[in-house]
Amino acid sequence: MPAANIQTARDVFKSMDKDGNGTIDKEEYVQALRKLHIPKAMAELVTDSVFAKFDTNKDAGIDEKEFLKYFASDENIAIHNRIARSVFEEKFLLFFGIYLIVVGFVLTTNTKLATENIFNLEGTVNGPA
Repeated sequence: MPAANIQTARDVFKSMDKDGNGTIDKEEYVQALRKLHIPKAMAELVTDSVFAKFDTNKDAGIDEKEFLKYFASDENIAIHNRIARSVFEEKFLLFFGIYLIVVGFVLTTNTKLATENIFNLEGTVNGPA
């Protein structure tokens, strides 16, 4: 697997390992699939199948080594790319939401300043000088 794909796989692994213990448990895997709008029952079935095949040491978790082996299979790259995009979208939406809150606060606390900044009206309220 190319180095860029390995890094992508590691990033996806870290995003799925919510508690940071170095292992993705079944609940974390189900939650990642749910972010892709996969129904819970289907996500649980897929998770059971993935764990049966790739949890090679049968410790009820997929560690990074197991995940990289799983991720490298062509059939699984597409779904993990969707998970990576989902994580990016989630972070973007959070950032954008915070931005909108700040803009909204500025608009409600200083309407004249906000209007001047948005429409670049400074000095044009009374017409040109």
